[in-house]
Amino acid sequence: MKSVTAATLINVFNGTCNLATLVGAFLCDAYFGRYKCLGFASICSLLGMLILMLTAAIPNAHPPHCAATTCSPPTPWQFTFLLASFLCLVIGAGGIRPCNLAFGADQFDPRSESGKRAQIEFYYKQFPENMSSIAQSFFFVAYALSNYLSGFLVYVVHKVSEGNEGGDWLADDLNKGKLDWFYFVIGGLGVVNFVYFLVCARWYTYKGDLKRLGGEIDLEGNV
Repeated sequence: MKSVTAATLINVFNGTCNLATLVGAFLCDAYFGRYKCLGFASICSLLGMLILMLTAAIPNAHPPHCAATTCSPPTPWQFTFLLASFLCLVIGAGGIRPCNLAFGADQFDPRSESGKRAQIEFYYKQFPENMSSIAQSFFFVAYALSNYLSGFLVYVVHKVSEGNEGGDWLADDLNKGKLDWFYFVIGGLGVVNFVYFLVCARWYTYKGDLKRLGGEIDLEGNV
């Protein structure tokens, strides 16, 4: 594959893995429970890794080595075989990622002092207790959106820059590209993201603060 195509495919794959956690968390909390979800997802992950290994181990499962200056693309069935491994890995990630931390946190008794000290993860403090898997999946959904946006950014930069006089920023030959300019764009987006975080943090109210404020209002009402 061309470098831009490969980068876009990996970003879509990572984004889909993270987005699948929302479905896995819903099925876990609403129907099957964390133990069954983790067991099924672990089997899917193992199967996906085995298929992915076979794409490299079996000569006919991947394109031949590149000739002097030409490379043969994968055949449709070779690409389908690769996507099958990705699908299994997506299902595995969707079941494991939102459940593993919640499954571990369930082993501590929140009614005891030692159990409260063990449950220090942000999502289990700020979300309702019966939505811990859903809360964890929201974290990965944010990653999914970032992966999709990253793939979109690579595509846009490639399409816009390949017609410029300066040449393609993301050329297949890295020596001919301008990756430093691309990283400047990413750095600028990081600065914007940091400012946005500061704005959100300025007005965020923790769950404990809401309980305290509610108690004060209730007390004033009784008085």
